[in-house]
Amino acid sequence: MLVFRTGRYSCAIGVDAVDCVVRAVAVDAVAGAPRAVLGIINFHGEVVPVLDLRRRLGDRGGALTCEQKLIIVKTARRAIALLADDVDGVRRIDAARVTAMDDIVPGASRIQGTVAGREGLILVQDARLLLTQAGESCLAGSLRRRAG
Repeated sequence: MLVFRTGRYSCAIGVDAVDCVVRAVAVDAVAGAPRAVLGIINFHGEVVPVLDLRRRLGDRGGALTCEQKLIIVKTARRAIALLADDVDGVRRIDAARVTAMDDIVPGASRIQGTVAGREGLILVQDARLLLTQAGESCLAGSLRRRAG
């Protein structure tokens, strides 16, 4: 798994879903997009939403800086960029050690699970859960309105 930090959270996502990691670039805001969507970028000719997991986890998020990274993740529906303050690298995480989030907090199914890491808990993300169907529809509508 690729382990990264965003705000006060350590997160991980399967390397099979990761396309690449790039330096953060300017993000264009999209009115009406889901709260966790910071905006969009043009990544090699493809419009890619930028997701700020801090917002999704209940924090306000923060200002975008040039030191941050974008983790380009491929899902079945689209590419998504995850905003990261830093990327810690690839670690082998035994699936048996991951506790399903729904077992800890019923209904918290937007995060795959959690595992104890050297520095504390790591929130394991599932690329398929980054945008819900409703979030995807909301984003698509916002992008259509923006294109005018």
